[in-house]
Amino acid sequence: LAYDEDDGYGLVAGGQTDIPNNDGSGLCTYSNPFSGLWIFSRSPVRNEAMIEKYRGIAMDNGIDPNMMKDVSLENCGYMAPPTV
Repeated sequence: LAYDEDDGYGLVAGGQTDIPNNDGSGLCTYSNPFSGLWIFSRSPVRNEAMIEKYRGIAMDNGIDPNMMKDVSLENCGYMAPPTV
């Protein structure tokens, strides 16, 4: 749905939304529990401003971002990329 090389973020939609949400906002969600919406980042550090930016992109595309769940990255193993 969106990708920005400079930001290092991407927004991925797992299929076409197919049902309206229940809050009257006009946004849609998925009836299939295996579909979803994800923000991917190259950084292991959570960036709230960037998350809000990409949630906004989802809403601009008619997708309700409230289906996304927060994921803790604490205690995740992370290796710095190799230097070339």
